[in-house]
Amino acid sequence: MLVSEPVRSTERSRRLAVFFLRIGPIFVLHRIGCWCEMGPKRSLVDARVRARRRRSRWRILAVPILGFACTIGVFLVCISLALQAQNFFGSDSAFYCTPTRPAAIVLSMSLFLVSIAIGFLIANLLLRTILPIRAALEQAEARAGQSFTTVNAALIRYAVLFAIVGLPICAVAASSRVCLSDSQIFYRSHAFATLQSYSLSKVVELRPQCFRGVRGAWDIGLEVAMADGISLDLATIKPWFSRSSPRILAVLWGMRSDYSQIESACPTGLRKLISP
Repeated sequence: MLVSEPVRSTERSRRLAVFFLRIGPIFVLHRIGCWCEMGPKRSLVDARVRARRRRSRWRILAVPILGFACTIGVFLVCISLALQAQNFFGSDSAFYCTPTRPAAIVLSMSLFLVSIAIGFLIANLLLRTILPIRAALEQAEARAGQSFTTVNAALIRYAVLFAIVGLPICAVAASSRVCLSDSQIFYRSHAFATLQSYSLSKVVELRPQCFRGVRGAWDIGLEVAMADGISLDLATIKPWFSRSSPRILAVLWGMRSDYSQIESACPTGLRKLISP
């Protein structure tokens, strides 16, 4: 079966987005570790020397694992609050709003940057409550000429810096959204664009998608093709879409649908999320 160029373009953009969302956090975590080691007026070489001096069993095992876990937890809370705020500030009649795909990428990366320093700060505070780990970490910091207080002060500085830079970017990205009510679809392409509203009678076709993305993981989409030629994806963030999927499908029930972009091996659970 031949695949149209718009479909190929959509799949390429999805795979590129997932690649950056998976590789980007690893790079950022590496850089934030270097920044926290450096401090003011210190070189990267000095930071690596101090890092070798403060190596210990507890630091190697506890700090990265708990720090990363706390970062993920803070990120999930932040992204949930951002999506709920998008619903709150959306149209009064809309029951579901989601960022456009480019906005979802920018929103996720910005919130992850803000979450890193906060997550590692929370991890440090939690580790301080465990006496054996606290003593081992204090000895490691002393060998490097630093202390628990200086490390946390650096994390707080970077958390404030990332918040000052990242939160305005999040606000701008969140304004690019697609919303759905029982009778209309609302769309804003970017922060400075006017809000467009479409009656559901303007929907030409539904295009549910289920395909294997990066590393073989299944991904879904639910594009709504409008009479003016634009296509709006309602499933840019799968967990968020899944919560409202039954009501979304109920509103879109009976509309013309093109199921050609659902792969035959698509899991039944995912197929039910996108098939009216």
